[in-house]
Amino acid sequence: MNIIKKYNFILITTILIMQTAQAMQLINNKDINININGSIQSSDTYNINKKINDKIDSSITLILDGKSKTKNGISIFGKLQNNIDLNLKNINKKIDTQIAYIGIKHKNLGEINYGKNQENLNNTLSYTSDVLNKSKLLKDNNITGINNNFFTYKKEFKFNKNNPYIKNIIFISQYQGKNNIGNSIEDISKSSENRWGVTYNINTKYGIDLSTSYSKKEYDNRQTDNKFKEDKTGTAWTSGIKYNLNNIYLASTYTIGKNITPISIINDRINNSKYIYSKNSKNISIVAKYDFNFGLTPIFGYVQTTANNSNINKINHYEKKPSNIDIEKYFDIGTIYNFNKSLYGYIDYKIDQTNNINKNTNIYNKDDIFSLGFVYKF
Repeated sequence: MNIIKKYNFILITTILIMQTAQAMQLINNKDINININGSIQSSDTYNINKKINDKIDSSITLILDGKSKTKNGISIFGKLQNNIDLNLKNINKKIDTQIAYIGIKHKNLGEINYGKNQENLNNTLSYTSDVLNKSKLLKDNNITGINNNFFTYKKEFKFNKNNPYIKNIIFISQYQGKNNIGNSIEDISKSSENRWGVTYNINTKYGIDLSTSYSKKEYDNRQTDNKFKEDKTGTAWTSGIKYNLNNIYLASTYTIGKNITPISIINDRINNSKYIYSKNSKNISIVAKYDFNFGLTPIFGYVQTTANNSNINKINHYEKKPSNIDIEKYFDIGTIYNFNKSLYGYIDYKIDQTNNINKNTNIYNKDDIFSLGFVYKF
């Protein structure tokens, strides 16, 4: 695979940057606190089926966050997160703003923020996606992931020390106004007329946390084909449970979606690209990991997304394709080694389990994938 030669250069470059990269606290007093932190990532992805090295990804993530206290228990806060792409092939798109919002918080009433933020479903999906390093429900689609124009309200209900069971309950309510961000298929898929969602998180004192989220979106005319004329809405409900105690982490999420899972990309009569969505979809994600005291963390995961669509036989003109297909189904086996509190390396192997007929859905990777990478946090 010739990975060693590549990583001689990547690792040396990463170590050199690490020497000067460290978290900085710009301002820290009783009224104002501003910090800069982030990470440096370098990874190589190898496609086992194609027998070739796919690509090396290198990037720097910079996070600026701050908080300013005012009188009467009110504080103002904000966060800006940018990803700097170090790959030469993407030289025209070097900086990507991932998070950008500003908000206000009252110690009793909760907080509200506005800007580019995560969709509320990710509060539940993160139970497994944070371990697997990406959301497995949909590939940063139109109803999950990060998007613009979000109003998010968050309220935490803390329980006193005398309660033997519950630590806190977090309630999140979110609304997104009309969001027309561009004309590419990716931009169109993330556009919306309006959407709203709610999330409940229950954190216990026994290492067990529970979460459930619901989100509903109204599509605009650019996003839908004729089969959505009677129903231009997409909905998703997800629930999750995780256990995190004594170096053991176990988590699972289960999601039901309607008109949200993209199955394929087609061109209409005027050659505009559009997604074909599954009328109904189900996803289950399971992860398990154990943190050894000497820095090693083995990880095991399983992901399956099943789509049901009466018009699925239109995909790539396969007239006899069944109406139920697994558009994603794989095992994920990985290992993380923490060299210190800032630097870790990882090896990950995705073992695809979808059959050949399902490989015709053209927006999902149906191959066995091997990845190797390093991450430095500062």
